[in-house]
Order: sequence, then C-alpha cells, then structure tokens
Amino acid sequence: MTERRNASDTLMPVLLADGSEVILSPNSSIRFYEPFVSDNSRPVYLSGKALFKVAADEGRPFTVYSDKLVTTVLGTSFTVQSFTASSVIKVKLHDGKVQVAAADTMHAKWNSMILLPGDELIYDKTTMLASIQRNTPAEHLVKAGPANSKAHPVQMPDWYNFDTSQLSEVFDQLSSYYQVDIYYYPSDVYNKYFSGRMRKTDSLETILNDIALLNHLTVEKKEGIYIIRKKN
Repeated sequence: MTERRNASDTLMPVLLADGSEVILSPNSSIRFYEPFVSDNSRPVYLSGKALFKVAADEGRPFTVYSDKLVTTVLGTSFTVQSFTASSVIKVKLHDGKVQVAAADTMHAKWNSMILLPGDELIYDKTTMLASIQRNTPAEHLVKAGPANSKAHPVQMPDWYNFDTSQLSEVFDQLSSYYQVDIYYYPSDVYNKYFSGRMRKTDSLETILNDIALLNHLTVEKKEGIYIIRKKN
C-alpha cells in the first residue's frame, strides 16, 4: 500500500488516480492500494482528519475506512475526523449523499446511516453508538398581516379583544389595524397565546412590548417596522 502523511502544520492536498482529491490536515495520513482504481472499489484508509472531494464513478464506490467507521460514496464532498487519541469519530457531509456504517458490522449497536448535506455523524468509541446532528435550514422572518394589507385599510374599532389568540394571529390583526409591518420567526411564537382588551388609543409599541414581556420576546423597531424575536 502507498501512504501519504502530512507532517507539516498546514493542509496537504493529495490527488488520487481517479481524479479524487484529499485535503489532509496536519498529523494525518491516508493509505491506499496502487493501482488505486480496481474493478469494483476505491478504498482509502484514514488516520486523522481529511476532506474528501470524490470524483463520480457509479460503478466503483469510494470507501473511507476510519478506525471503527466505514463511509461509502459514489461522488461527493465530505470530511472525516478520526484521530487515535480522540474518543469520537466525526463525518461531516458538504454535498451529495454518503452512507456511514460500523467497520465491525457483527458487533455494531447501530445500523448504517445516510447523511445529507450539512449533516454530521458523531460516533462514540466508548459507547459504540452513533448519532447524527441534522442540518437545519436557517429560519426566515415572516411578515404578519394579510397580503397587501395596506391596499385595503381596516377600520379600527374603539375597543377590540384577543381571547387566547395565537400570537401569529395577534400580529396579523395588529399589523392590519395599525398599518405597520411586523415581522417574527415562526418558531419563536409557536404555541404562544395572548389574551387582552385594547383601546383604539393604545399605541402599537406599548401593546407589542406587553405581549413580548408576557412571552419572553423582544421587540426591535427599525425604520418604521417591528421585529419580534425570542429573548436570548
């Protein structure tokens, strides 16, 4: 087998015969057979940490053996971290899709797992169990009120009530009454409610601050719009 070892303190690129690229971190090494491309497989043995940019080849799976784990792909980009001194092994997928399994399937306590972009698998050598931290897309602000609410002004009554109303509905109504844009993150107001009786003369800022105080939220005013967030 051929070995490539990075004894420097900087990243070291290694180009494999199939066109795949391995970026070796310091104090890391890979071993592989030559010729690298066989009839049906492309195995690489890793010690340490490396980023793999795998050339697509549906007929020859690219397999990374890292201590107790085996990561198999056809063509994608991922990072494996497997230092002997560490109690965990990590596999982070950047794009594409990979399958990660135990190297010793006879004694494994978990089944193989599929990673999607942004996911990271963490294997605990002590417990011999693996878990996945799923990538959660960033949540976007939602604008309260019906579409084009300013094009259809709503006549505000002298008094109006909220009777255990969901906060999202409260913000919709307030945005419509006061003709002001209100934004919030759905997860911050999920399963939160508000009850109260308001007067036409009450200021929107006072109402929002009261709602925020009761629900552990914050109110930020920017250029005439209000942004509701969860309090840190």
